[in-house]
Amino acid sequence: MAQMTIEDVKALIKDTVSATLADNWEARLAKAEEASRNFSPQILASQMAQQAPPAEKGVKAARFLRALASAKGDPDRAARIAKEQWHDEAVAKALGESTVSGGGALVPEEYASEVIDLLRAKAVVRAMGTPSAPMNSGSLTMPFLSAGSTASYVGENQNISKSEPQTGNLQLSAKKLAALVPISNDLLRDASPNADTIVRNDMVRNMALREDLAFIRDNGSQYTPRGMRYWADPNQVFARTKAGATSTLAEVTFDLGKAVRLLEEANVALDRGGWIMTPRTKWYLMSLRDLNGNLVYEPEMRLGSLLTYPYRTTTQVPNNLGSGGDSEVYFADFGGLLIGENMQLEVSVFDGGAYYDGANIVSGVSQDQVVLRAIARHDFGARYRGKEISVITGVDWQ
Repeated sequence: MAQMTIEDVKALIKDTVSATLADNWEARLAKAEEASRNFSPQILASQMAQQAPPAEKGVKAARFLRALASAKGDPDRAARIAKEQWHDEAVAKALGESTVSGGGALVPEEYASEVIDLLRAKAVVRAMGTPSAPMNSGSLTMPFLSAGSTASYVGENQNISKSEPQTGNLQLSAKKLAALVPISNDLLRDASPNADTIVRNDMVRNMALREDLAFIRDNGSQYTPRGMRYWADPNQVFARTKAGATSTLAEVTFDLGKAVRLLEEANVALDRGGWIMTPRTKWYLMSLRDLNGNLVYEPEMRLGSLLTYPYRTTTQVPNNLGSGGDSEVYFADFGGLLIGENMQLEVSVFDGGAYYDGANIVSGVSQDQVVLRAIARHDFGARYRGKEISVITGVDWQ
């Protein structure tokens, strides 16, 4: 065997290493090609979903509704749309397991509860801290304390007088709130998450406005809740003071103070005291000045409170009461009020349905729209028989 030179050894090493690297490279390339074939769009969507940030509250409910609307009310078809087009396994599963009801479905409780959470931010009565209790059976009975036990000082060897708290029951029964949400078919064709946000916001806004009107001023007829105006103790509903053509600063201050004083004199705790008024009333109070030109209430109201209690405004308190230009101001301990809540949200779909927009009947066919009808059930009550509410009427401050 011929003796190898240094150059021969180098050449042999080079050839061996090159062959090994080539084999490894070909193996790696084959493995990558195989992985690429197996990396389907579903896997990609799944991995993207795992990396995506948590959805905003109510978006899942809106996507549930949008899928149902896209499928014209067919939950099975809606489930396929959610799974195959939007790659949303969770919503597809919820649609597949949903209870069909009148051409639509029941929104899963975990989705419906997010909508209720959003209502707490949008509806002023809820936003003031009014507690809620589940009412899934359709009715709710809650005890209230109408008169407390008494205590007395006694002398030696004297009997202690017997006293018992006087109690009663607050009876709530589910009232049906139906909200119509027209959705453009163009929006339904859009797979963007922004479409879900639009549907969610429309649904929550419609429900919040009508709910506030009920919880504040509905009279408790057969179909509506009894609102604060008609729960309030009649002795705590009073007309604003006005000796002259317009109320003076002293009269306004007296009326606001009286609204609070009436609850204090009724021994209401005021743990969640607060005001509800119209925007017109708010801006009148914020513009009031004393004789030196100083703004009286504005500095505090700019920070969100009036006479140390938080306030909210809503257009659901009318500005056309009484002689046509009157409004009302409400003060209450919202911790003493109660919302009985059925956690089910029922949705039906009407392709091309007609609806009333507040002024006219609109055709969904002409507008290329699908109409969603969302039905919630709840009731409203005052646990201390209206002692926790005072109302200033005849408010023409503007």
